[in-house]
Amino acid sequence: LPSPPHENALPYASEVLPCSLHFVDGGMDLIVSYVYHGIVCWNVSSRAWKWRIQTGTRVARSSLSPDGSTIAICNLLNGFVRYDLNTGEMIRHYPVEVVENVPLPVIFIHQGRALLCGSDRGEVSIFNTEAGSLVQVLHHQGLCEYEYADGVDWIATGTSETGDRTNVILWYRHRG
Repeated sequence: LPSPPHENALPYASEVLPCSLHFVDGGMDLIVSYVYHGIVCWNVSSRAWKWRIQTGTRVARSSLSPDGSTIAICNLLNGFVRYDLNTGEMIRHYPVEVVENVPLPVIFIHQGRALLCGSDRGEVSIFNTEAGSLVQVLHHQGLCEYEYADGVDWIATGTSETGDRTNVILWYRHRG
């Protein structure tokens, strides 16, 4: 793909850095989140950009909602933000204190009804997607991942950069 549009990129955008990719429309389009250039949807066959969301902050990671209507980003400033892909408008901010300037995981869980947000302090926050309210905090240092299998929601959190103290904790919830 060509470089994203540079108009209205962040002023300190010295290089093009994609950080997350999401195929949509049966693989016809690709949504790319860029650290300095916001979120751009590309048509794969024509290699032309279709739309762009200017986030106004750096983007570290993104997650596409299960229904493909919204995208959530870690903004490397003050937490996480969710955008409507049809309008490009910000829907909601999910505040998480950012002390260390590191990319934090963001994952839609529970069929998109909740948002799993990592932190640099050992807390993984789960927010109600629509209300924006904090539902639960999982206390553990590190990264996180989500999976649904056989009627159980699984969340795995793991430490990073901790040498011999590296560990993984599995969290689960039975549906029903």
